[in-house]
Amino acid sequence: MTSQLLRHPWLARTSARILVGIVALAAVLLGFACGGDDEVSPGAGTPFAPASAIASGTVGLAWYGHSMFLLQSPDGVQILIDPHSGIGYPKPALPEVDLVVTSHDHFDHNKVEVAGSGVRVLNGIQDGDWANIDETVDDVHIRSIPTFHDDRQGGQRGKNSMFLFEVAGLRLLFAGDLGHVLTDEQIAAAGSVDVLLLPVGGQFTIGPAEATQVVEQLKPRLAVPMHYKTDVVGYSGSDKLQGVEPFLEGKTVERLETNFTVIDKARLPEPTTILVMGYQQPTVATPTSSPVSAPASSPVASPTQ
Repeated sequence: MTSQLLRHPWLARTSARILVGIVALAAVLLGFACGGDDEVSPGAGTPFAPASAIASGTVGLAWYGHSMFLLQSPDGVQILIDPHSGIGYPKPALPEVDLVVTSHDHFDHNKVEVAGSGVRVLNGIQDGDWANIDETVDDVHIRSIPTFHDDRQGGQRGKNSMFLFEVAGLRLLFAGDLGHVLTDEQIAAAGSVDVLLLPVGGQFTIGPAEATQVVEQLKPRLAVPMHYKTDVVGYSGSDKLQGVEPFLEGKTVERLETNFTVIDKARLPEPTTILVMGYQQPTVATPTSSPVSAPASSPVASPTQ
């Protein structure tokens, strides 16, 4: 009976993830026992958490630069969002991915092969039109919301799909390459948003001013900027992107040095806090200290002026 259970795909996958967590924890303990000179800082680790770190009511989130994220659910579902390759960011050390979603079919968002072969893909745009996605994968419900890549009804850069992820009591909205402020219909479709992942760099998407308007429209508890100029991004036209700083002006801001955090709905800040994530991948699977994983009474950073 035991051997039959271990051959079950879900149990095998779960067992493998638990083993990864045990190995990572053993590595940390060994480092302390050996008294090494290198200090392990909070958030250092593989770009995902061991299974035990993603408790009920929390979600793991890793950022790999640009618009590429990895979402991890309490049940261990790993969803890769808008993967890229060859645009300057470090090659990601990914865990086993269960699902890939893409907001549109541009080269810096559709490198699904980085997730490995045989992984299921949900494309927000299919054959040039919006796909009507409304699916549940284990403990994650995924729904697409039609938008445009520009402010000309798609006449310049085509269509874009936002994705709403409902998991662990949280509602996370990934805006993709949104090119305009939202309509009343799109705001209604998004509903209440806890965490908003949105582009802020302009040129190919909304810029700082429009991104600020979208934040005001949706009023998320947490907003994570993406798709902006960094010291490593490099592709045709990326030199025209703006950095993240113009978007941060006048807002409450918290920064992470590494690319991973655990989001807990019970500890989300209020009012809206902007979480600027690093793209550097950690080396030990440990949740990063941040306003989303710190106790609710912990103060957040003062507004950036």
